[in-house]
Amino acid sequence: MSLRKFALLISLWLPVVALNVQSALAADVRDFNLHNSADVDIQEVYVSASGEDTWGEDILETDVLTAGESADVSFNDGSDTCVYDLRAVAEDGRELDARQINFCEVSDYTINE
Repeated sequence: MSLRKFALLISLWLPVVALNVQSALAADVRDFNLHNSADVDIQEVYVSASGEDTWGEDILETDVLTAGESADVSFNDGSDTCVYDLRAVAEDGRELDARQINFCEVSDYTINE
């Protein structure tokens, strides 16, 4: 292979590698899509590492996850924890809990009644 062809190949290949590295750095393996397939709107959602004593902040903040709607959930805590508990609070006050979800392996999670 000539030096000119090699240089052309490298110049085409480097931007692709840089784009893939940037995309990989932007996403966390634990990020997931949360689906509400319950018949009620979800007012609050809490996600905490399994075994924690507190739930922490409502990740919906002021938003509502209406029945049939989905939302992207992104982790940015710098942790490498994979297993989490999730609590969804319905508009009628019911707490829908799920335990021991491995978000390193799960990319979609559905809230059911």
